[in-house]
Amino acid sequence: MPFARFRHRAEEVQELDLLPVMNLFMVLIPFLLMGAAFYQIGVIPSSVAAHAPDEEAELPPTDRVTLHLVVKPDAIELSATNAALAPEDLDALAWAQDGAPSSWDLDGLQAQLASIKGRYPASQTLVVLPHDELGYEPLVELLDATRERPVGEDEHGEPTYEDLFPGVVFSRFVEGEAGEGEGEGAADDGAATEAG
Repeated sequence: MPFARFRHRAEEVQELDLLPVMNLFMVLIPFLLMGAAFYQIGVIPSSVAAHAPDEEAELPPTDRVTLHLVVKPDAIELSATNAALAPEDLDALAWAQDGAPSSWDLDGLQAQLASIKGRYPASQTLVVLPHDELGYEPLVELLDATRERPVGEDEHGEPTYEDLFPGVVFSRFVEGEAGEGEGEGAADDGAATEAG
């Protein structure tokens, strides 16, 4: 049976059908690329406040302040903190506006932020304390206004921007318990900022 030997050898040598695997990759690659592009567009760089009680407290430099932007349902309030500066100097940096998000004066806010940035050029951090019902679109518009502002055009007619406060940190208010109001971290209205 000489042909049995050839039949056995023919059964051993078979080609793999790679066409289904190639089709899978041809379909999978465009979906992965589309997902990566949407991820790039939809990200707003920010961080969450953290509290490290073990670190030694040292006075911050006087060329920098940390700004707090409190967003209430009927107002926005900007204030500054720095343990090395006098309270009068910090109060002069405050800015507030009453009204719903549709009536916010973002140009006025940008002007105040630019003024603060001019006086304290090393400042980078803005702590945002939004209320729970704040919509996504007003929040993004507010963050865009605090991050940078247009200052002119380049030689190609494209707008140029000046950085204001690109370091955004999100935090929130935590209601204080009765009897609180004294000690470290207590706010004037009985609320304390949660850090973490």
